[in-house]
Amino acid sequence: MNGALMSINYNDLFHHLENLKIVVLGIDYTRPGSDFFQSLTDGHPEIIQTTGTCLYRYHGFWGSAVSKDNVQDLVEEFIYFPYHMPLFDSRFRVTERWNKLGVNKNEHFEVDIPLFRQHALGFMEGKEVNFRNFFLAVHGAYALTLGQNIKNAKIIFYHIHHIKNWERYMPDFPNFKIIIMTRDLRDGLVSYIEHRKPGSASYCRPDSHIAPLSTYSSIFYYVKKYDDVIFLSLRDLHHEPSKILSCFCKDVNIQFLPEILLESSYHGKLWWGDIMSPKFINGFNPEFGKINRWKGKLSQIDNLIIEFLYHNQFMAFNHPRKHGNLLYYVMYLLAPIVIFKPMRYEMKFFFYQVRRRDMSPTRKIKFCLFALLNYLVRIKIYLVVYFRKITLQKIKITKYGDC
Repeated sequence: MNGALMSINYNDLFHHLENLKIVVLGIDYTRPGSDFFQSLTDGHPEIIQTTGTCLYRYHGFWGSAVSKDNVQDLVEEFIYFPYHMPLFDSRFRVTERWNKLGVNKNEHFEVDIPLFRQHALGFMEGKEVNFRNFFLAVHGAYALTLGQNIKNAKIIFYHIHHIKNWERYMPDFPNFKIIIMTRDLRDGLVSYIEHRKPGSASYCRPDSHIAPLSTYSSIFYYVKKYDDVIFLSLRDLHHEPSKILSCFCKDVNIQFLPEILLESSYHGKLWWGDIMSPKFINGFNPEFGKINRWKGKLSQIDNLIIEFLYHNQFMAFNHPRKHGNLLYYVMYLLAPIVIFKPMRYEMKFFFYQVRRRDMSPTRKIKFCLFALLNYLVRIKIYLVVYFRKITLQKIKITKYGDC
């Protein structure tokens, strides 16, 4: 270890890390822009974080790690764990277009692996090798490798993506805040489905709509168990970026630095959106959400039942409604019937697969059963939401923008 590294007081820095609040970023599964939001925090001197969602399965890594009895081998296992490799060479993350960063979309970033290794071992020296300590060590090591002054940090920003996984972390990190990214369910549902390209294995799968509907339907009730939760609307972020980001900074007690927070980048290089986006996008779009992407994709009945079931979310986030209050109250009587009507997407999925000439009769029968199963799953999701409405189960939505 060279002289510069020997002068680092890892114990002092580790103590600082373990006293930081962890800001946990999750999603409602409607492509709500969590990567975009994180890209705005890139380079903030008071935020410790690893890049993107590379570490969102840290609990999975820890559960499968075979080198916990040897910290040197554990660090190697961490570095070359498939999900973690883009942290050190962004060309491994083509799906996020990290291979096309920068003004001319021809740049990537690399992080010094030998230096990270030395920092990680420095943080772990004399520490028990456990879930908590190693999590803090890799965050500290990544920050030092990037040249960040850890003593200036006020939060650790952890993009866990699927918020239910945070239960594994809670015993070790009781000081946390949860942010949930969200957007209009109709636009998010259409975006989630339509970005599956024709010819891909996921195109027109009968379960394509289940994950966003299931997560969106449950997450507002699920997070009630936590004390410190706030929602961030992607539409609000695009329309009022300075206001929303200023609220975020005030909430987590960091400086509002517009020269950093109003630019979408990773490792200081402009980011242009993931590969599922139909075109390269960067920065804020004041027209976001004004064009109803769901029109023509969802039927009038689809929209009616969504507006009714998720009325509280529509009101809290000011999503545009097509139907008035009278029909809303009538739907209390009609919903148990309307829910059973197949969605337009369910019909599209079914007929697309049935008409495929490359599908054998046996596969078509299996597919029909699979489609029927997912139709019933969707009905169950809707019925659970309906039951919550008629039994007056409340949800409390606090959002950025109300500060």
